[in-house]
Parts: sequence; C-alpha cells; structure tokens
Amino acid sequence: MNKSVDAISTLNGPLCCPLTRSNLQLIDDHEEISALNRALNDGDLTLAAGKIPGGKIGGVLISSEGQHRYPVIDGVPCLFDDFRIVKQTENSSTKEVSLQMNDLQREQWELFSARYERWTGGPGGIITKVQEEFQRRNFEVLSNGMKGAVVLDVGNGGATAIEQLGPEVSNSLKAFYALDSSYPMLTRNNKNGNQILGDAKKLPFSDQSIDYVIVNNPLHHFGRHKDTDPAKMMKEFFKEVFRVSCN
Repeated sequence: MNKSVDAISTLNGPLCCPLTRSNLQLIDDHEEISALNRALNDGDLTLAAGKIPGGKIGGVLISSEGQHRYPVIDGVPCLFDDFRIVKQTENSSTKEVSLQMNDLQREQWELFSARYERWTGGPGGIITKVQEEFQRRNFEVLSNGMKGAVVLDVGNGGATAIEQLGPEVSNSLKAFYALDSSYPMLTRNNKNGNQILGDAKKLPFSDQSIDYVIVNNPLHHFGRHKDTDPAKMMKEFFKEVFRVSCN
C-alpha cells in the first residue's frame, strides 16, 4: 500500500461520503493514481472549487455508488464538497481552495504563537498549569468511561489527543479522529494518520460510529460570513454531532 495513505485503512471503517453517507472505497493503485494526477495536471480533471494549489494526491476515496471521489492529499483524506474530484466542466469558477495559509493567516498565527509562548511561561507558566489541571480532571472524570472509546475532535486545529485529553486518557482510546475545515490549521503540527479535512455540518462519519465528540472551539466560526444564519448553522452542526455519536 502507498505509504502516504497507509493509515487511511484504519479510518475507512467509520468514514463515509459526506454527501450521500455511503461507504467509501480507498483506491491507491500506483498506475491509477498516476493517471489521475496526470489528468489533474492537464486540466481534464480538477477539484469542485478549483485546481489543487499544492500537495500530492496519494490515494482517492470513492463513494460506493462511484458518484463522488475525494483525494487523499499527503496522507490527509479531504472529505469536503469543494475538494471532490470532478471533470473540468463541473468546476465552480467562483470558488477557490488552498492548502496553504495566506499571508494574513500566517501573520496572525505567528503573532498568536508568540503571545501564547509568553503566556505559558514554560513548564511553570499559568497556561501550562491550567492545561495540566484540565487534563487531570479529564482523567478523573473520563478515564473509565473512555477506555477503548472512539473519539472525534471537531475543529481540532492541529491538537493531539494528548493535548486535548492528557496522556492517560488518550493512551486508553481505541481511536482519536481530528477533523478541521482548514488544511493549514489541521496540519500545522505536522501530519499524522488521524487527521481528516471536513465540514462540521456534514461530518464524514457513519451513523453512531463515534463514542464521544469533542467540541472545544469551532462554534464561534458559525455565522462569521455575510448572508449566513448562525442559528441555522448551529442546528445543522449539532444534528450532525448527535447523528454520528452513539452516546
């Protein structure tokens, strides 16, 4: 199996097409993927929202009906409507996707990172102590119930399971899936086999396939764009959370 998609085999059980909710089949045959990349380079195929600006497609997840194809870019399944692989004639020229932070995002992130480092103050800093206390309480409350559990972190932002739940709880999990709508944020701390690019309002997971869903910071993003209804988006999101959760 292609190394860049090797970890996807462990994800493929709970994953589903976000549009049809049908099963997904992983295609990683070298000749098929090479032909696909050639078609993308030649412009015969493209993404639903534009040309892939960077990254390498090492595999494709196809819905069971063969209707929708989603790329696995540098090991990350891109299960987003805008990332579907389509014919050039089906492309939406009004949209654009990016795998990189723009200059403003990068500047904001660098400023935030610098401030965060000052706030943490190293091992004895106040933020570090708050995180340690949060993880300790997580362990006391969740250690028994979450042993062997499947956890989905929506709006992950590049955090690891240890950062979110502490080492004791995270090491007891069956699986930890990190989902974010931003490729740069999702992969800012490097790539690993549990990351998924997806839409919080169309979670690419089968019904009742997740034991626990973590919702730490994504809610403030709803309704930030003009012509959106925050209340409607919230309802869509929580409907999806309850659909995929079995608790």
